[in-house]
Amino acid sequence: MPAFTVWKCGEDEERALTVHVPDAEEAACAWADAVDCANADYDIVAGRSAPDIYVRDAAGNKTKWQVSGKAIPHYYARSRPVK
Repeated sequence: MPAFTVWKCGEDEERALTVHVPDAEEAACAWADAVDCANADYDIVAGRSAPDIYVRDAAGNKTKWQVSGKAIPHYYARSRPVK
């Protein structure tokens, strides 16, 4: 898979994250997931933050994205014996 370099607008590119995903949109989403999970505040999925970021592909083309998200509940059920 291609490599993309992703960083938040206004921050130094030296703080960028490199991700290996199919395209720039997936790179932006991978960055959001990594950043949101790293600080454990989940500001992006909570709707408190929708940062602008840069994504640079291997050819050096830079695009700008705004990332956002939403929490999606996921539930599990396990069968239990009836007594």
